[in-house]
Amino acid sequence: MKKTLLLSIILASSILRADLIRAEMGGGIWSQRSSGTIKHKNDKYPIDLHDDLDVGISQDIYLWAYLKHPVPILPNIRLEYTNTILDGSGSGFTYNGISHSSKTKYELDITQLDAIAYYNILDNLAWITIDLGLDFNFLKQSYKFASDPVADDSIIVPLLYARGRFEIPGTGFGLESEMKYFTYANSWLGDFRAKVDYTFDFSIIQPALELGYRYENIKTSHNDFTSLRNDTDIIMSGVYLGAMLRF
Repeated sequence: MKKTLLLSIILASSILRADLIRAEMGGGIWSQRSSGTIKHKNDKYPIDLHDDLDVGISQDIYLWAYLKHPVPILPNIRLEYTNTILDGSGSGFTYNGISHSSKTKYELDITQLDAIAYYNILDNLAWITIDLGLDFNFLKQSYKFASDPVADDSIIVPLLYARGRFEIPGTGFGLESEMKYFTYANSWLGDFRAKVDYTFDFSIIQPALELGYRYENIKTSHNDFTSLRNDTDIIMSGVYLGAMLRF
């Protein structure tokens, strides 16, 4: 009897730990079109991504992972990474006082690493999950025109973070949306996503597929971030497709 009781306690503890400690990771391709402007702080007029650079559709890599733990006082952790590279030939523009003629080669590189600390407000209650937290976005923007040296800008932007999820009972499908938001003076950053995913019902590691849409607006001013040499107002939006693993 004692052995049976002890075995039951150990089994229940294992199930509880498995439910409270959860991890996911994934990645894929974001097919997005960029629009907007960039401007060196010394220039009078901005460079238009569509009219001056003829930027088209870009296929960008994204990665993410999160860990949920059972310690209530400590926040859970989520990491996200996106790298956007826009390149091609411009139709004539001026950057940092230097005029560039038609067919000038350019490369714009926007790298984002998000470190998110969040709490579960609802954790799969009636198939609903709600997370709230704070995101620290490590944003690096690099610009290169013709043979000019690369101009780099790097800042850390704090954003409010919210995520909502609904599991459709008995189907393996889930609906999820995510929002990040920051605003200050002439700068703001908004990142909005919505997706549907399907999880294959395996015992320990559960693979899944996701399909979603992401809209992001990065607007930064050197008047608000004194380390910046450039003003940007860039919109990136499009469909993403990826795979993930649930533990």
